[in-house]
Parts: sequence; structure tokens; C-alpha cells
Amino acid sequence: MSALFLFLSMSHVALADTVDSMAKSVIELRRQTEELNTEYELRKQQIADELKSLSTQKMELSAALNEAEIKEKQFTQKVIESKKTLNKKNVLGEDLYLTNKKIISELKDYIENSLPYLKEQRIESVLQIEDKINKKEISAAKAANLLWGLIADEKRLAKETQLTKQNVSVEGKELLAEIVKVGMVTMYFKTDKGQIGQLINEQGAWQYQLIKDKSSQEKVLTLMDSIKKQIRNGYFELPMVQVGRNS
Repeated sequence: MSALFLFLSMSHVALADTVDSMAKSVIELRRQTEELNTEYELRKQQIADELKSLSTQKMELSAALNEAEIKEKQFTQKVIESKKTLNKKNVLGEDLYLTNKKIISELKDYIENSLPYLKEQRIESVLQIEDKINKKEISAAKAANLLWGLIADEKRLAKETQLTKQNVSVEGKELLAEIVKVGMVTMYFKTDKGQIGQLINEQGAWQYQLIKDKSSQEKVLTLMDSIKKQIRNGYFELPMVQVGRNS
């Protein structure tokens, strides 16, 4: 009987300890939940404040993106029309040759008027195909496939944000700079001398303009650093995008 009583007593003690432990766990979880909720509310308010301060900039950037999207759609439509022509059974020989020539002309025009990102390399890719066509080194069908590849590259560039290096013309001097391309809307740059700026479009002409404001410079550096760290999602406060209209 004593042994049974001892066993029951120990069971009650163990149960009490378990309940007490569970109660402490619940209290701790509640504390952590409250802390997380407070942190969440603070972060939510911070994001709301950031979004509010960026409202004007977002409108400007949205307009720029819309303009770039319209240009891309117009170019894509031309490509689709050319491809429909190419797919017709009666497009052979000279007809296919002329179709390729038309696409080459449109590609050149698009690259000349688009953001001058790696412009020389992009133009050179088109010229190489054109040269092979003129020298009859490749068939019309082969040329068409190569041209579709270049078109796919251009569409990809319009959607990507990339960090690379290229020469920029700053105040009459050609300088090697680290650049970050935002789609095909604009580019920011930092020269080896530490000069920071932005590529803007003034009445159809692209110009590299230095950014003097320290706060705006920091925003560009933050964007570049984020891209280097493979951080491509999130809120990035950028200097105001200035976009003119092509004539």
C-alpha cells in the first residue's frame, strides 16, 4: 500500500512538473509572440513610411518603365510580323534574304535608340551576321535563326538589372566605370575615380550626368552593393530617373 501511495505521489509530482513546464513554455511563447508582433508592426510602419516617401519617385519611374515597355512592345510587334512573313511557305530564297535585311535594319535602329548598354558589342553582333549574309557565308535560314537569337537577347536585357563595367563619357573624358543597368530604362555608374552619376536621355540624346548630392550618391552605392551580394528583390530608393523623349 505504501509503495502504491509513493508511486501515485511521484506521478502527481511529475504531472505537476509537466504542467508547470508547459505553462512556462506558453508564457515564453506568448512573450516571443508579442515581441515579434511589436517588431512586425514597427517594420510595417517603417515600410509604409518608406513607400510614402517614394511615391513621387515611383510615379516617375513607372512612367519611364511604361515608355520602355511601349517601345519593347512596338519592336516585338515588328518582329512578330516579320516572323509571320518568314513562316509563310512561299517565303524562299530572295524573299527570306529581304526579310533578314529588314530585321537587321530594325535591330540596328532599336539598338541605336535604346539605352547604350554594351552598345558597341550589341551592334557588332548584328554587323557580323549582316557581313556573313553579304558574303554568302551562311544560308538565309541560318541567318534568320541567328537574328532571332539576338532579338531574344534584347528582350532579356529589357527585363534584367545587371552590374558590369564599361567606358562612359563624363565631362568630355572617356572613363572606365562600374555600371548598374535598370532594365533598359536607365543606368547608374561609378568611375574608378569615385565619380557617381546617372545616364539620362535629353531630347533623344543619352548623356552621362554626375550626381552631386551625397544622399543620392549613397543610394546608387547601396544599389550596386546589393546587386554584388545577389540581393535583387526588395525596396531600393534610387535618385530620380530623368527621361526625355526621343525625337
